[in-house]
Amino acid sequence: MVCKTRDETPFNRPHAARRDVFCPVLVYALGAGTWLVLADWFLARITGSAFHLTAWNLAEDLLFVGVTAALLYVILTRRAQAQAVHNQTFSIISEQAKDGIVLCDQALRIIYANPAAQKISGYRAAELVGHPIAEILSERYAALLGAHVAALELHPFIRQDWDIRHKDGWRVHIEVTTQRLPDGSYLAVGSDLTETRRAQKSADMERQRLQALIRSIPDPVWMKDTTGSYIACNPAFEKLFKLPAEQILNRTDKDIRPTADTGAFVESGLKAGATAALVTNQSYRDPDGKLSHFEITKSPVFDIHDELIGIVGIARDISAQQLSEESLQASLEFNCAVLDASATQMAVVDKSGMIVSVNNAWSRCACDHTCVQADEKKAGVGSSFFAGCRHREGSDPERAKAALAGVQAVLDGKTARFSMESACITPGQELWFMMNVTPFKVGSGGAVITYVDITSVKDAQKLQAQYTRQLQALARMHQDIQERERHHLSMELHDQIGQSLAALKISLAGAKLHVGDPLTTSAALDTAQEIVAGIAQTTGDIARRLRPPLLDELGIGSALAWHIRNLSLPPGVEVRFAQNIDALRFSEAVELACFRIVQEAITNALRHAEASGIIVQITCTPDQICLSVADDGKGFDLDNPLDKDDERISLGLIGIRERVTSLGGTFVIDSQPNTGTRVAACLPRIART
Repeated sequence: MVCKTRDETPFNRPHAARRDVFCPVLVYALGAGTWLVLADWFLARITGSAFHLTAWNLAEDLLFVGVTAALLYVILTRRAQAQAVHNQTFSIISEQAKDGIVLCDQALRIIYANPAAQKISGYRAAELVGHPIAEILSERYAALLGAHVAALELHPFIRQDWDIRHKDGWRVHIEVTTQRLPDGSYLAVGSDLTETRRAQKSADMERQRLQALIRSIPDPVWMKDTTGSYIACNPAFEKLFKLPAEQILNRTDKDIRPTADTGAFVESGLKAGATAALVTNQSYRDPDGKLSHFEITKSPVFDIHDELIGIVGIARDISAQQLSEESLQASLEFNCAVLDASATQMAVVDKSGMIVSVNNAWSRCACDHTCVQADEKKAGVGSSFFAGCRHREGSDPERAKAALAGVQAVLDGKTARFSMESACITPGQELWFMMNVTPFKVGSGGAVITYVDITSVKDAQKLQAQYTRQLQALARMHQDIQERERHHLSMELHDQIGQSLAALKISLAGAKLHVGDPLTTSAALDTAQEIVAGIAQTTGDIARRLRPPLLDELGIGSALAWHIRNLSLPPGVEVRFAQNIDALRFSEAVELACFRIVQEAITNALRHAEASGIIVQITCTPDQICLSVADDGKGFDLDNPLDKDDERISLGLIGIRERVTSLGGTFVIDSQPNTGTRVAACLPRIART
């Protein structure tokens, strides 16, 4: 019996078998010769005679041993060669077999696995040989292995379905035939049924899906074979004929209801539909006398050899559709009258976008605002709405494409409504319309397209935008004038009043020397001198608050730090300042805007918010300079507009917003009751020139 696989050791060949037999025969010859000599010696001792080992006796014994050894050698050699040939034949057959072959010893350890078994399990021969067979079985079949071995004692072989665990983790379903061999080992031959079972399962699932699909179709569905007998039908077909499936299947039309209407309705049409689907409109009167209209679709069914095996028929009830079309036709004149009475331009298009109806307003607009008569025809009944839009793409291609996409989406049912503003450039003027597209759910479908003239509204919007731009320009001019006046006032306070007070100080100091009462005069002049110094100091502070010199000299960072240090804060109020701009400089307008925004926000927080803490931050990005002022005050509700007389409404915030907008920045106010207020702005980073 084979004990190892081909990839481990080769099977025994005849010459190898002779080598394997020589050693046992040699051992036999030595043992037999020794035994004969010892037997003569023992016999001499037992009989009491003298033991004489003569050459003749020795030759006689050796001749006997040689003859028997040669005979044993011939017998063992032939048996070994036969076994080697048997093993080699078994190896060739098993190595080429498509089924997996596994040999196990009496302890159920694997001693051989052919390539097919290795492929099925995913293990190499070296990973299988010597291991218990239970290691590659699933848990369920590993538990049943003992009972299976016991059953082999009573049966010559057993055929079962097993599950083995593939090396990569999944389960492989195989059909195994096992038997016990005469030497006590076990032989198992298995076929991989995984793909077969998977295909069967898929086929069953597809069959169930097909049956469920046919049964769920609301229209009558049936199938006939080539003899005209019904082989399948759905509940809708049973309901139509008012017969159960048992009375329909395996019967022909004449057997079910031998009437002219029935025969014409369900005629198999094998000749007409043998190559392609056939669609016809037919009428059918049911057993109760009700007349219905159907659209019959009959398609051929072929087997895998392209042989016709039957016809499938589907009947779609179009009675309601025909009734709707008749109702639509009857009310068409009424609808046209309603459309003509409206001043709004209206057009009805079908599913393909063809204009089927327009009102008088649509026709008048097409007549009054087209350049040539050919353009007027492109907007009338029978023309394509899409073609007309593409013809007018020259005025505004993007809007024309958007209009096309919106109308198509409504016609396809992807959106319930579409609206957009549309411009129309006429020889005389530019017209604006509000385009509305609503699905038309009568008959075969379509849409109603309306155009409302909003030219006057657009003109008013343009005028409003113009006034807004002018207002912004006036606001910027007003701010510039204010800043120039403040700058001028600052220079006057600092230069003129300061110099005058300094001269007064010098004059009073001189007068001190010529007064008769030196002590009194000196004290008075000292007091005057201190007052003058205070006036000078106050004047300098006013000048710095109006426009701090640090803003021009060192930049926004230093100017804000100086301004915050010199604030007169109420008790318990703290203002913290954080910045990452250091000595970076920006345009004069940006730095001034940042200073005024922070100044106004801090003033509002101290005046209205009742805050105990204020945080001022200014940061710089590659594109912007951003600042924020956040307080922990009482805040307010942004969703509820405040009264105009409320003191919390600050015109300064309006000024801030206008200032930021004029510089192309963004401005945000974030506040809620009892959560504080945060004022933030971002301005474009413009380098200082």
